[in-house]
Amino acid sequence: MRGWLCWFWMPVWVAYAFKMVVVVPHKCGSMFMYSFFAELAKEKGALHFNENACHANGVLCPESTLIEPFLALNDGQSGILGPIRNVSLIWKYITAFKADTKFLIQVRDPRDRLISAYYSFSTRHAPPPGVNPVAMNKQQLALQAITVNEYALQNIDIEKALLENIAKLSQRANAQVVRMEDMEHQHVLWLNKVAPLAEINATTAQAIAEKIGTKTYSFHIRDTSEHQYQRYLNSSVRNELYIQFQWFLQTYYNDATA
Repeated sequence: MRGWLCWFWMPVWVAYAFKMVVVVPHKCGSMFMYSFFAELAKEKGALHFNENACHANGVLCPESTLIEPFLALNDGQSGILGPIRNVSLIWKYITAFKADTKFLIQVRDPRDRLISAYYSFSTRHAPPPGVNPVAMNKQQLALQAITVNEYALQNIDIEKALLENIAKLSQRANAQVVRMEDMEHQHVLWLNKVAPLAEINATTAQAIAEKIGTKTYSFHIRDTSEHQYQRYLNSSVRNELYIQFQWFLQTYYNDATA
């Protein structure tokens, strides 16, 4: 009697996991981005790793403590990391991210970012929870001792290093660059770039944006498209910044003027 050995092929279904890293340098709209992706995480049932969502005795969690838990997600777990403001920190772990991890990078005209940082750090904000008010006051006084033009010139090299890291990160597969200016003034364009990477349709993206608009600020926070650097910097400093940042401005802004 001859026996038969039969093999049956059975498909094995593996749950799809969505993983995204959101990179938003300081003063590039990170608070709106935090709220947007916190809602997106709820929509997708994904874990959200962000310093604003992690408070220990009123102190924000360091960004460095959020990356490794994100990397430790198993293949069936979805997660969103960020916004991460420290771009260089991403590069410390860049080889550890899975190849299919999506990267959304929000940029801002670096000249405007410098202006915003100067006024933010020197006068605008009270010390955040957990920050020594004496140390904060020293920083504010140090910045108040120099002009915004001096601050911009002193921070050129730091800004260039940031822009170079952003440019390198944007070359990664599954990376998308969006602009803060579009988020504020051309929100449909902004949403149409974010939605495909986030794997949602434009209607869902719009609904999320409208839901959080009253919590943070609306897309149309400014009534004018005037750049801050045009208002606050003198012509010689504007020319110098343009020379230093020209490659970035022409790549991401099609900007050929100072």
